[in-house]
Amino acid sequence: MDDRFVSALKLLGINQADVSLLSKSAEQSQTRDAFAFKWARRDTYESPAVSTNMRNWLIERYCNGDSDQLARWLDGDRKIILDAGCGSGHSGLLLFGDHLKRHDYLGIDISSAVDVARVRFAEAGYEADFLQSDLLDLPVPDASIDMIFSEGVLHHTDSTEGAIKSLSTKLKLGGRFLFYV
Repeated sequence: MDDRFVSALKLLGINQADVSLLSKSAEQSQTRDAFAFKWARRDTYESPAVSTNMRNWLIERYCNGDSDQLARWLDGDRKIILDAGCGSGHSGLLLFGDHLKRHDYLGIDISSAVDVARVRFAEAGYEADFLQSDLLDLPVPDASIDMIFSEGVLHHTDSTEGAIKSLSTKLKLGGRFLFYV
């Protein structure tokens, strides 16, 4: 397995400068601002106890308590992982951990928390791409993503159903969509 970083944005043909940062609704503007504030407060969620409890919860929720399940899903060639509503990257870092060395991660959030996520990933030694964008207006090509992860986010969009439908089109045939609302 090749461990060299490949930019998910480059693989997907996305030019960050072409992505609109404007929210489509007043509600999404409020969501953007509230979560930018929440995820900038790193002292509220980075303790070892919180991280351990959160990782255990993620493994239980998404892998039925089997900590090797994620490795089986990510086995084989490099995969593109889309973290839809990544916030500060906290859940993505906890769930994927060292798998991030062998796969290409793209964190997307409507808020400026992507800047916090970028710093946190660098501090942890993982290369990744981040994009500030509305999940209902993603510049990601259809059938291009191997795994979508969305932890407690989709109900904050203007349409939970619309977000699930829209994100589903981004998955490759046989891809996985891990989400919780």
